[in-house]
Amino acid sequence: MYQPSNIFAGRIQDLALLKTAFERTLSGHGQVVTVSGEPGIGKTRLVRQLADVARAQDTVVLWGQCPEVRGAPAYWPWIRIIGSCVDEIGPALTESLDRPTLSHLSRLIPELRAPRSSDEPTSDPDTARFQMFNSVATLLKGASETRPLLIVLDDLHQADVPSLRLLEFLARETADARVMILGTFRNVEVSGDHPFRDVLGEFARLESSQRLHLEGLELEEVGDFVGQAMEDKRWAEHVSALHRRSEGNPLYLIEMLRVLETERMGGNALRIDQEIPETIRDLIRRRLNRLSASCNEALSRASVLGRDFHVAHLGRLLNELPTEELLDALDEALMAGIIEDNAPPPGRYRFTHILIRDTLEDELSPIQQARLHAHAGAVLEALYETDLRGHASELAYHFAMASPVTDSEKSVRYSLLAGEIALESYAWEDALSHFQKGLGSVDQIGDDLKPALLFGTAKAQTALASFEEAWDNLLSALDIYVDMGDADNAVAVAEYPVPYVGGLQGIAIRLEKALSLVPQGSIAAGRLLSRYGRLLNLVESDYEGAVAAFDLALDVARREEDEELEQHVLMDAADVDLHELRWTDLLTKCLRAMELGRPQRDPSARFEPLFLAGQALTAMGRPKEAEPHATAAFELARTLNNGELLTRASYSAEKLHHYLGDWDSATNRVEQGLSAVPSNQQLIALRALLAYETGRFDEGRVFIERLFDVVRGPKLPGSLSDVSVAVILPHLSRITENEEWLDIAEKAATSVIGSPHATLLYKVSARTGLGFIAASRKDARLAEEQYAHLAPHRKMVFPFTLVERVLGLIATAMGDSERAVAHFLEAEEFLAGAGYGPELVWTYHDHVQSIYELNAGASVGEVERLAGEGLSITRALGMGPLAKRLESLQALLAPGPSHRSAFPGGLTEREVEILRLLAEGRTNRQIGRQLVISVNTVQRHVSNILAKTDSANRTESVRYAIRNGLV
Repeated sequence: MYQPSNIFAGRIQDLALLKTAFERTLSGHGQVVTVSGEPGIGKTRLVRQLADVARAQDTVVLWGQCPEVRGAPAYWPWIRIIGSCVDEIGPALTESLDRPTLSHLSRLIPELRAPRSSDEPTSDPDTARFQMFNSVATLLKGASETRPLLIVLDDLHQADVPSLRLLEFLARETADARVMILGTFRNVEVSGDHPFRDVLGEFARLESSQRLHLEGLELEEVGDFVGQAMEDKRWAEHVSALHRRSEGNPLYLIEMLRVLETERMGGNALRIDQEIPETIRDLIRRRLNRLSASCNEALSRASVLGRDFHVAHLGRLLNELPTEELLDALDEALMAGIIEDNAPPPGRYRFTHILIRDTLEDELSPIQQARLHAHAGAVLEALYETDLRGHASELAYHFAMASPVTDSEKSVRYSLLAGEIALESYAWEDALSHFQKGLGSVDQIGDDLKPALLFGTAKAQTALASFEEAWDNLLSALDIYVDMGDADNAVAVAEYPVPYVGGLQGIAIRLEKALSLVPQGSIAAGRLLSRYGRLLNLVESDYEGAVAAFDLALDVARREEDEELEQHVLMDAADVDLHELRWTDLLTKCLRAMELGRPQRDPSARFEPLFLAGQALTAMGRPKEAEPHATAAFELARTLNNGELLTRASYSAEKLHHYLGDWDSATNRVEQGLSAVPSNQQLIALRALLAYETGRFDEGRVFIERLFDVVRGPKLPGSLSDVSVAVILPHLSRITENEEWLDIAEKAATSVIGSPHATLLYKVSARTGLGFIAASRKDARLAEEQYAHLAPHRKMVFPFTLVERVLGLIATAMGDSERAVAHFLEAEEFLAGAGYGPELVWTYHDHVQSIYELNAGASVGEVERLAGEGLSITRALGMGPLAKRLESLQALLAPGPSHRSAFPGGLTEREVEILRLLAEGRTNRQIGRQLVISVNTVQRHVSNILAKTDSANRTESVRYAIRNGLV
């Protein structure tokens, strides 16, 4: 009988589909194809056939086997693929990569290690993993420029979650490269909440993706299969029965043929229907029973090691079996087709099918399995003595499986080590699994390792955005370290940056206990006080207490002349100022941080003060001062090649250019940020707004759908995702005059306002969104609810808008024309002074619309001024949708009886009020104080009064008032 790996029958159409996808790949259109089917259906054999075709066309075939048994490191199939790629293409491939790329790749392949660049480690988990994934994409795309690549991932249903995340990423990133990704999986294994289901869903959205499902071979194809497998042509008469019993499954078919051939050679007549067991496993058992006892013993031990095993490892497990007998046993298994050579390197073997390994392992009792795993763990631990880190996952697996017959100490220790290693390669999901397995057994060996496992769990959960669970574990670790008196670890845990989630109890007390462990006035105390200050404000809303803690921390830093600590404290304090909307205080701290020596020595330390200063100055309407800081932060982030910093800097720079109406620069900034982190919801929201403002509605809709995809995942109520939705959608609804998104926005805004962990910054941002919603719906109750909350922040530019303008819209919805006009005039003055053209013309529009809706009685000249200036600026800025709306309003407000003021000359109620104060002899400053408006606004009203009353000066306007009975 021929080896089944040499048999290829049928699958003509299936192979043709793969060849077509491969031809597209050769033309530069990367493809992703998945092949599914039941066990033994021939998935791997079909892929091997395509691999032969690819090699014949000078394509590099890179094979990554997803391990069937747990114990392999995270990203194992990709580690094999990347290593093979480097070997195949040669040193020129890695020599072409820059230092940051090599540095990121070295987290997967330590042999590629380059000096760590200053952007590592980044504090943002998503960015960190993106940078590593992007480095893999860069390497593979670079390799494909030399020779096409066929990447095979076998048994994806068994892949670890980090490997699946990398697969998702590369499927998108290699769409324009000569890279074909071909994966196999058992469809029967992928059901319910299996992580590969999500990947298949993502693939379905890609134009470059196809899915191929294999069924059993047809009758003719079974005949072809039997003809290739058996030299004796008399087998042809049994093809129908073989097809019926096997249902065309090639593995079942070959096992049937092996059993029947053995029966025939023993002189027995062929009785296919009577002699063949019902399942493949039964067939495998029958074949194994025909092997010698020593061969079965060797294979049973090998099954514990996994599908792949090394003869040296197996020899240690079978120390009672002489080497010659072991080699004879393996030769016997090779001849029987149970195992195959898995070289290079020599001495590696592989079970020909995972079902054979599973069948052997199932024959062992649970206690036998546990004892063999304990033995395997001890053997491998001795073999790997000089590289335990490189095999921590494998050792953790064996010692965990041995737990029924041995203590758990080694299982826990290796789980901790494996988790820490997984964190280093951003394999958050694997890290969490390791730490949780360790926690499951740690109580059996005491608490020494428990806080480290809890801390590791918190780190992994933070990266996976499970912030509430992360805080629970972080605080539990802190409690134990404090009780142990372990100051260094207590400080490390207390400082770890888990985003605040609200509802946390006792954090301040715990930090106070940690502070008691460190010497008063020490650097460690300074760091803890800085963290304490941030959390006091976030958790207890104790701004004064936070300031006191920051002051103490700054005293430590300055007394010790520790500029690194001083800058750290200043930036923590500035972050509190940001969320408390204390822009002036924030700016003072940033300017001080810029003066320090350390930021000049450490480029990455310069970013935060530049970034926050740019944010503050932009919000305060001082763009000329903001621009150098925002630009410097952006260029610094690009130089450092730090994705997290680049997204933040892009967001800040885009807002500034957006407010100034520089659409090209704004687009450039946001696109560079999205190239670093495509899933950043703030940048996606800004990109959508850019498209809608300039009339590219179809493009805008694409980015809105992308935003919905990003924020649709699990999140905390009141999170940044909710803020983005609450703010952007009402703006877009106002541009498009389409209210379809307002319910979604209102729900998100309500979530933010009701959230215990949403800061003042988030809540006020959400209320600006509700203000727009109230204006769109003319909802006076909703408008009134927002007014008091927004009024204290009237002169601040929040994401996308000036609060003063929102107050004008809210007053309009409340039917209060006087307050509406006052707010719009104040907003116009602020925005004109700042040079924020787009927001200024929107304010002109809202002002004119308010006059129309409230029949406010403004003069024709005032309406024409507002609409005319608005149209002029809008057209210059290319804001087509707004220009059309202003034109429509201008036509509606043409002179007519329905829009005349109740006062003579078209005077408004506010103008009559000011005219009466003029008659009393009040100055502009006195009038401003009495009416709580600025002197410039008073002067604007006075100018309107003079124009409407045809007066040359104030005295003539007072005479007009007397003649018309206004005073």
